[in-house]
Amino acid sequence: MKLNVIYAYGSFWTTIQKQYVTVNSTVQKVASALVFYRVDYCNSSLAGLPAGALVPLQWVLNAATRFVADLRPRDHVTSVQRSLHWLPICQCI
Repeated sequence: MKLNVIYAYGSFWTTIQKQYVTVNSTVQKVASALVFYRVDYCNSSLAGLPAGALVPLQWVLNAATRFVADLRPRDHVTSVQRSLHWLPICQCI
């Protein structure tokens, strides 16, 4: 679980730092591919975990949402995730 979160953050931030993406639709596609690949990886093993153990994965999803929508760190991401059709982590599993 912990490695999955580390890999998700690492691949996401590496892509951002190298500035591979410039167009908003491309940003959304790259963020979706990187984040959801790591979140969906072995998600059946995450099925019985308590909600507190899933919080780090939700942080990864929130960071990707803030990057795609160009939000500040204190902005709410729930409405943006709904408009992007991204489910919360607890509903993905």
